[in-house]
Amino acid sequence: MTFAWLVPLGQLVTFGWSVEALGRRARSQSPLLPQSRDLARILFYGLVIAVVWVVYFLIPVSVMVWLFNLSWLQVAWQFFVLLWDAFLHRPHESLALFLTGRVLQELSNSAAPLVYLAIATPLFLAGWVRFAVTGHWWSFLRFVSNGLFCLRHIGDVLLYLFLSAALRTAMLLLSSVVMAIPVLGQLAAITLSSAAVWIRVGIATPLAAKMLAHATRRESTAQSTSLATGE
Repeated sequence: MTFAWLVPLGQLVTFGWSVEALGRRARSQSPLLPQSRDLARILFYGLVIAVVWVVYFLIPVSVMVWLFNLSWLQVAWQFFVLLWDAFLHRPHESLALFLTGRVLQELSNSAAPLVYLAIATPLFLAGWVRFAVTGHWWSFLRFVSNGLFCLRHIGDVLLYLFLSAALRTAMLLLSSVVMAIPVLGQLAAITLSSAAVWIRVGIATPLAAKMLAHATRRESTAQSTSLATGE
């Protein structure tokens, strides 16, 4: 999957394959691995994941970083003006207020992207798991349900995030080593990346199983309510 970053179609297949494989593992569906006949659905799933990733992460974080950089330019200009004013008139109080107020404010604003990522990442994870189980693209839009799911299974969510980060780090280190091997290095890196996708699916399987159980209970409750109303 190393070349998938260079070939958008390959990345879409990777995204979609992970969704299809996770859904199959959660349902204990045989065979566990997606088949070639599932390619159209895999591409659709991959396209959904790509669009959601852009909406969840790329656009908001880019806007916040842009605003943060712009804000710091404004702070730098104001600091220069106050410093010049202090040099001419020595308004120490004004300069002190600026240093203790605006700078602290901008430092707090710089944490906004990190705070957003800390909230968006679990929500994206829950949406991905729900999408794999249900096949509904609007699973990512169920912010309240996904948030409650993360809170109910906070231990599993944190474990997945930790193991996923550790896996990514290990794969990067291994890929950097095998890439030094002539010719075979590229093939080895592709194999490692493919294995990492399957391992990540395995790590997320407990969450997917719990999501499936939750969805099954809700469906059973809805059917019971419908039957009771019909009677």
